[in-house]
Amino acid sequence: MTAMLLSTATLALALVSGLTPMGTTPGLDQPAPLVHGTLLDGTPFDLAAQHGKVVLVDFWATWCEPCKLSLPRYAALERKLAGKGFSVLTISVDEDVDVLKRFVIATKLTLKVLHDQEQQLAERFAPPKMPTAYLVGRDGKISWIHESFVVGDETKAETAILQALSKAAP
Repeated sequence: MTAMLLSTATLALALVSGLTPMGTTPGLDQPAPLVHGTLLDGTPFDLAAQHGKVVLVDFWATWCEPCKLSLPRYAALERKLAGKGFSVLTISVDEDVDVLKRFVIATKLTLKVLHDQEQQLAERFAPPKMPTAYLVGRDGKISWIHESFVVGDETKAETAILQALSKAAP
């Protein structure tokens, strides 16, 4: 991911608006930054509307090898746990939407995909690595953060998801 710098004015705007400034990854037990937009399939998405559910927000890119490992495993977790109130939102930081669309088709990716071409969402979350996953609990707060991905990490993710699902909705 290309290094991004915030100007003083942009940083001031982020602080005034309550967004997490870039370079500061939102921490555990903090409210998830705002996420809304149109999914790649044309469906509107708003993370705030998911209140009461558990959502894994995963930042990734088509050029990222660990991302290619994580996506099918997160899709399997979503299939397994969707009936309990769990879903996955993937946020692609790819610049070229056509490359992204070809990847989604070629890999038969079934997860929800938001295209963050301008990297506005990446600025709010400031993922330190690709991929980075943020588990948002039923209360809208981040309950688990996972940087990068190797085979077997899906077990850690499932444990965190099940723990978040075990908590009552606010």
